[in-house]
Amino acid sequence: MKNRKMKLILTGLALLVVTVGTTYAWWTASSKVEQQVIMGNLAVTAEFEDVSDNTDFEPGLSIEQNGTVTNSGSIDAIIKIESDSQVKLGNAADFTKADDEAVKLSIKPAGGAGYWYSDSAGGHYLLLSPGEVATINVNTDFVGEKMDADYANAEVKVAGNLKATQVLEGAIKSEFGIDAETLQEYVDPNAPAARSLTARGAQSEAMSTLRQLLNRGK
Repeated sequence: MKNRKMKLILTGLALLVVTVGTTYAWWTASSKVEQQVIMGNLAVTAEFEDVSDNTDFEPGLSIEQNGTVTNSGSIDAIIKIESDSQVKLGNAADFTKADDEAVKLSIKPAGGAGYWYSDSAGGHYLLLSPGEVATINVNTDFVGEKMDADYANAEVKVAGNLKATQVLEGAIKSEFGIDAETLQEYVDPNAPAARSLTARGAQSEAMSTLRQLLNRGK
């Protein structure tokens, strides 16, 4: 009898251990949401007139060229055109970057699509939507006061570099080193009506478009 009672007690203890170790599964559910996004692309192209006679230039003369800039990508682009001219002086073996004060590049709008802006340092920026084409005028001055006798028989490659980026604050800051909020609509100094409009603080279409695009990233 004593042994039997001990067996019953041990059996009950074993059942208790099994019961405590058992787990219950909670109900769970999951759902996956997926949306495909196609990224756009950023691309710009430019075409300019050739110089018809490119020999025997002198300090004090200039070259005027008309050209087009096209947004050939699929997203809005803001573009800055900077001088990228090179010079090989008469006694030099290779081309080097030209002095921007000696070979001075200036750019202004000449029609077509797009909006123009300027920064506090006088840099000009062109905003183009996909497929838009702007016409621009580029003038290159060979500044006499900056060209000494070393420029005799020199070869000059007149060039402009188009830098484009997204119309977003971060991209503009990174690429151009400026605060996008400080950009102002470009005003032709020979257009009194435009100066008067700016003085009144009118919110132009150009500025409204820029603000709308910048606000997308906020």
